[in-house]
Amino acid sequence: MAEAENDRPVTPASPPTTSTLTPTASPTPSETSTSIAPSSLTEAIESAEFGLDEGVAPIPVRYWWAKRLAVAVVPIVFALLCARFGWGWIAQRNLDAEIAKYVAAGEPIYPKDFDSVFVEDKDNAAKLYLDAATALTFPSGDQSILSNLDKPWEYFAERGEEIDALLEANAVVFEKVREARSLSGVDWKKRYRTPMISGLPPHLSAMRALSKFLALATIRAEMKGDTDEAVEYVLDAIAHATASDMRPSVLDHLVAIAHYAMVARRIEALLPSIRICDNGLDPEQSRSCLSRETVEKLGDLMKDTDAMYRSHHYAALVERATGLDTLGSVTNGNTAAFGLVASPAGVISGQLIFAIKPVLLADTLFGVQHLDKNATALKEATWPAARKLMPPWLRPANIVDKWCHFLSNAYLPSLDRAIQLHYRCAATREMAGLALSIRLYELDHGGRPSSLEELVPEYIESLPIDPFGDGVATFGYLPDALWPRIYTVGPNGTDDLGEIGFRPKGSINWDHLDPPFFLEGAAPRDEDEFSRPRGSGEGTTDDDGRDDQGGDGE
Repeated sequence: MAEAENDRPVTPASPPTTSTLTPTASPTPSETSTSIAPSSLTEAIESAEFGLDEGVAPIPVRYWWAKRLAVAVVPIVFALLCARFGWGWIAQRNLDAEIAKYVAAGEPIYPKDFDSVFVEDKDNAAKLYLDAATALTFPSGDQSILSNLDKPWEYFAERGEEIDALLEANAVVFEKVREARSLSGVDWKKRYRTPMISGLPPHLSAMRALSKFLALATIRAEMKGDTDEAVEYVLDAIAHATASDMRPSVLDHLVAIAHYAMVARRIEALLPSIRICDNGLDPEQSRSCLSRETVEKLGDLMKDTDAMYRSHHYAALVERATGLDTLGSVTNGNTAAFGLVASPAGVISGQLIFAIKPVLLADTLFGVQHLDKNATALKEATWPAARKLMPPWLRPANIVDKWCHFLSNAYLPSLDRAIQLHYRCAATREMAGLALSIRLYELDHGGRPSSLEELVPEYIESLPIDPFGDGVATFGYLPDALWPRIYTVGPNGTDDLGEIGFRPKGSINWDHLDPPFFLEGAAPRDEDEFSRPRGSGEGTTDDDGRDDQGGDGE
């Protein structure tokens, strides 16, 4: 085999031809443009590294300006984050310091701090009032009479039988109210929790209806000449108003103010019929007179406004805590009270709140301090002194102020009117107590005193201070006017010599000029009646239920 292979003829190698040694021609430009060969060494490397196929465009060259922009943005973002967290830390520290100040002063500031003091049901007047309001029934189904307590006597005379049936059907209500008057414990079962702004106290409407019912019972007793029972209803109503004003919110306090206002109007109407019983009167005659102790007790209860002032200050503290709780909840991203959690807006609002949280913390502090100024003002005994301490209503001075305080601007309530009503109620109660002292003087001496100073010290220890005055002046007194009256200088603080303002519809404007308390019965119905002596007009009805001809008003 080896030999055979060796015997094969060997073909000699061909010498190189001249063509192989000839240099090749360079490609034409057209051939270069259609070639897929890399145009640069960089693209060739990238093609080999990433395995680019024919027809696939290479990755474009990165833009250097984008790199420069990124280098510039990163420090800016870092600086903004530092400012955000630094400012947030300072704002949180300031808010915590403000809260610590209230805690150190022993003032309630958190929702649980306002929980009512527990009272057993058997000792709890509030439970009896709630039971009485629940038991209140209207046999005819018509409750409109409770909304017409300012109607003239003729209205109640025409509906006398209906009123009697209503009062008889609610005997159990009177029993519970009278029993509640003997109890000192009051627990409305208030349990404040976040969010404190979540709703109105559930018992307010019921208590308002109960107060009106007691006023109606007083009116009916007045019309029947049963002064003794009328005053008992008034005492029931005072106890009810006092219980309603225990540890109140601002709304609770306003409702209690309305209760006291109805009581004062009933005392005003009762005043001319108050007489002191002689020891020898029989039981039937005694229904139209009162013991001296009862009249003095009634006067003392009306003049004792200290508890009402404390309740109003407490209500302002509740409002301050509600502001902290509400603004703080939003600042911490808890927007459930605003319906933003379960919606796309909730996500957006959460991101936005995180970004502007330092602004919200500072605004929360601003809002809490604003409400604290109101609470401080309510320690003052007079409206002018309180008004000097009250913060001005929020009116943004510029666009920056508007946006820096947008949350407090949206939430913070205006308490000016509520505070003014408090001082008006205090003035009305003081005037009612003073009028009862004047009535006792009149019964003892056969005529009213020529000045209030004559009441001191036998009937009053000292002259009361007008809550709308300068802190020194007492009430005005017009014993010889066509409509004898006591008056306060009113919200304007100016003594207009007892001038009274009237509304376009004819009723007295209690916010204008010098609000009065009349000494011969209820207020005039309009300015025309006020311009004549009481009872001088044809067909008018005196406040004791008899017309000016001496007939029975019923």
